[in-house]
Amino acid sequence: MSNEIALANQRRRQLTADIAHDLSTPLQIVSGYIEAIQDGDLAPTAERMATIATELDHLRHLIQDLDLLAQTDTKTLRLQIEPLDLADFLPQTVASFKSLATERQIDLALNRLPSRLPTVQADRERLSQVLGNILNNALRHTPAGGSIAVNVARREASVQIGVRDSGEGISAETLPFIFDRFYQTDQQRSSTGKMGLGLAISKGLVEAMGGQISAESSGQNRGTTFVVTLPI
Repeated sequence: MSNEIALANQRRRQLTADIAHDLSTPLQIVSGYIEAIQDGDLAPTAERMATIATELDHLRHLIQDLDLLAQTDTKTLRLQIEPLDLADFLPQTVASFKSLATERQIDLALNRLPSRLPTVQADRERLSQVLGNILNNALRHTPAGGSIAVNVARREASVQIGVRDSGEGISAETLPFIFDRFYQTDQQRSSTGKMGLGLAISKGLVEAMGGQISAESSGQNRGTTFVVTLPI
């Protein structure tokens, strides 16, 4: 019991430190520019104002992510759960990432959907957010010449949406923690204030819709597969 309490306290301290780090970075950039402009050391050029606007946008997204994560934790998030036709939804979702995949020289494909695919019970906007997080993650960690495949399968009273990439893969040591909030390796941590919240939020949203999300990888440079399971 004492070890569990100590671990929980350690995670709480780390969480606080991560929040402080990721919020302070854009704040420091914005305050530095504003002070320099007010003191007359820098001219308020269009480029500098654009940098300030970009960092403020980062802050807004960070706060929105934290708020969304808090709502999933407290189960106060309002969802519009309704029957969703994946045969219509998935092609649109994948198509929205086609241009980015082409730009990065990555083959993005939606495998043929099963015949008589049942509708799932989901919130269309939130499911789009979840798959967007997964696809963005796959594109970020798959090198040029690689591939990303989206497939669907029925499993008894549920439907599974799989996203498989041929990218960097995830080590066995890292895999159990990838859905933990703020979990990032040192190499992944961004200096622009991007927190490791995407997968934690995705997990919260999928579970709020009555589903599950998981990840599989055979190791470094062997690709990763994310699977979202939703009730019919």
